[in-house]
Amino acid sequence: MATLVGRRKAGRKERACSPFSLPTNPHTLSYAPVPLDALGSLAPPPRFAEARFEAYQAESDQQREALRATRAFTERVAALPSWTERLRARLPGAGGPQAPRGLYLVGPAGTGKTHLMAAAFHRLAPERPCAFLHSGTFFRTAAAPQRLAEALAGEQGICALMLDEVELDDAANEARLAHFLKTLTARGVALMATSNARPGEFLSRHVSGGGAHRRFLTDALAGHSETILVRGADRRREDGQSQHGAIFVGPPAEAERALRDAHEAASAPKRWLSFAELRRASTETAHERLVEELLEAEHLAVAGVQIEGTDDALRLLRLVDDLYTAEEAPALSFSAGTPPEDWFAAEGTGGLRGGVAAKFDRTVSRLHELCAVRFVSGGRQTVDGNGDPGPKTTDGGPPERERFSAS
Repeated sequence: MATLVGRRKAGRKERACSPFSLPTNPHTLSYAPVPLDALGSLAPPPRFAEARFEAYQAESDQQREALRATRAFTERVAALPSWTERLRARLPGAGGPQAPRGLYLVGPAGTGKTHLMAAAFHRLAPERPCAFLHSGTFFRTAAAPQRLAEALAGEQGICALMLDEVELDDAANEARLAHFLKTLTARGVALMATSNARPGEFLSRHVSGGGAHRRFLTDALAGHSETILVRGADRRREDGQSQHGAIFVGPPAEAERALRDAHEAASAPKRWLSFAELRRASTETAHERLVEELLEAEHLAVAGVQIEGTDDALRLLRLVDDLYTAEEAPALSFSAGTPPEDWFAAEGTGGLRGGVAAKFDRTVSRLHELCAVRFVSGGRQTVDGNGDPGPKTTDGGPPERERFSAS
């Protein structure tokens, strides 16, 4: 069987040959091509490869409205002029292409926003070229945002941008995203976005600066897009569909001992880090490089999670985000004194800390999908605090994959 690193290299090779790669002509370009490979495949992550409208189970009126609005958005994009017609619209005196009304889905984690966006992508592509992009990937790209937008709208001829999990932490990112969206809008590209925050309520509002960029973004996301609030139960906590890992909760020594036993029984390659070591690595190693190193393991154990402030919360949040969306992510296991919803709670907080805590809710949601929560006491384990013994294995290996409900 191919190694994890081998599979990842093969994946990079496939992406380089994908229909979303940027075609370049050295005889017509007087500058280096825009490195679109840094944006990944520009398709939904593998876990959303099968996302379709028919598979979305709306459990509330708001979710049914979100489904209706997303279907309507795809119809607007499907009705756009062809790529050549849009090129002609850019000629002098033609008036320029007009972007259709966008769609902004906002709401708590686990309510199916990304599923709907991926379903829209699959409904439109490849007949109508689209780009699916996580906001974090965009912000980590060094290329000028206007050139990225020109490459996507021009050379690749996309009709729509699907921007997942829009988050703005500072004025610099506001400016980058404003230039990016402004250029795409001028080229007639439709925008669909998802977020846990309403337009104008991002963390960046707590820092100085922004000004015109902030006003433009608020107008682009709210004024030129239909905003739909998507509420409902957290599907990740209810389904637990990918619980290959575990979070051992209890007195520090007991919880770490349970984590150690599970880690020793897990197959190689595997990696063990204390939370302090992970924190130090995140400050000493570039984020992309650290994620690559962690992806080399098939099992990753982090002992003694104890978040002391917003910096710790954001570092763990970004790592979990990237591991969650990776094609070959390791099984994650942790030990902690409390369940993940108490690692960085939002109750009674405001300002910057409250904003980070709200973002951390998505991390908690994803951890519940990836990990079974096991309470450890006196050498006995219970699942999610419900008093039932955890699943057993016959070979002493890590717990079987099961479906649990969060308490």
